Amino acid sequence: MRWLLAVGMLALAPPVVAQAGPGSGSGVCATKGLVSGRLVRIHGGPEGSVIGPLVACTPEGVVLGPYIGRTEPQVIVPTPLIDRLWVRGDQRHPGLFAGLAVGALAGYSWNAVDASLCGSGTGAPATCPGNRALGAAIGAVVGGFVGWGLGHGFPRWLRRIP
Repeated sequence: MRWLLAVGMLALAPPVVAQAGPGSGSGVCATKGLVSGRLVRIHGGPEGSVIGPLVACTPEGVVLGPYIGRTEPQVIVPTPLIDRLWVRGDQRHPGLFAGLAVGALAGYSWNAVDASLCGSGTGAPATCPGNRALGAAIGAVVGGFVGWGLGHGFPRWLRRIP
């Protein structure tokens, strides 16, 4: 049973990003989301932890531009000394999914209440279709856009190495 569990864990494990040895920093430069101008946080090197916009990435080192609280205009972190690396991301996808769910529920509820109140108070029976599925679909689309937009404004750090 343990053997089967070990094989399953190895088969489902994410790919390992190994730290490159001295002089071969191409692994760091190929990191997902590491593009020029993006805010990067690096742990390692002579300064410990540094934050700044990415200026350049070479096999020898990662060059970060000026940032609040630093006196140097640029910092070069040698690639072999990088322990951990984060890039600045946002909450667009969680916001989208939360907006879809909340919008669909609100649209469905709005149409359900509207259909139940349509004929109340009058003597004659009213025909109120109250298409709840359409209300849920419209609510989901509107909620998804709102969630995507709001999520874009909430930053977070995305860990890329290791």
